[in-house]
Amino acid sequence: MSGGISIDLSGEKELIRALEQLPRAVEKRVVGRAMAAGAGVLKRAIKEEIEASGAVDTGALAKSITVKKVPGKMMFVVGPRWKTLTFRKSKKGTWRGVGEKGRVKARAKGVKLVKRNPGAYGHLVEFGRKTGKHGTTRGRGFMRRAFDAHANQAHNKIAEKMRTGIHEEARKLAR
Repeated sequence: MSGGISIDLSGEKELIRALEQLPRAVEKRVVGRAMAAGAGVLKRAIKEEIEASGAVDTGALAKSITVKKVPGKMMFVVGPRWKTLTFRKSKKGTWRGVGEKGRVKARAKGVKLVKRNPGAYGHLVEFGRKTGKHGTTRGRGFMRRAFDAHANQAHNKIAEKMRTGIHEEARKLAR
């Protein structure tokens, strides 16, 4: 998503003060773990929202939602990864992910395989697109809805992890 989404912890004054008392390396470790936990809440919420919105064909988009830390910054990105996934239809008619060995076996049996790269089309599912001269496909807005519904839960998880992390690190430093 362009512009990104942020969660502000400025209301957690006691946490900020306690965090400032810790050495910089410890502070980064505590904040990093807390941010990763909060991003994990959003990751699960986005996957659930994809399933609920009916934006499922092979399930590749939901499967590809990951949390990635931005190197050199205290920032995490949650969204579809840019990786081609291969699927085949099962006997029940549902799509199943196929690994390298499965691809070789499927090709030998003549089974039709479908490749999807959710990083290439996730934004189209989120925001919609034009389908021709006059047609459009409406966006599902799965990421926005997931964030709006779970931002407070992610904020609380970050604050909780920071509290426990600060206490643990303070205990270690006191030894």
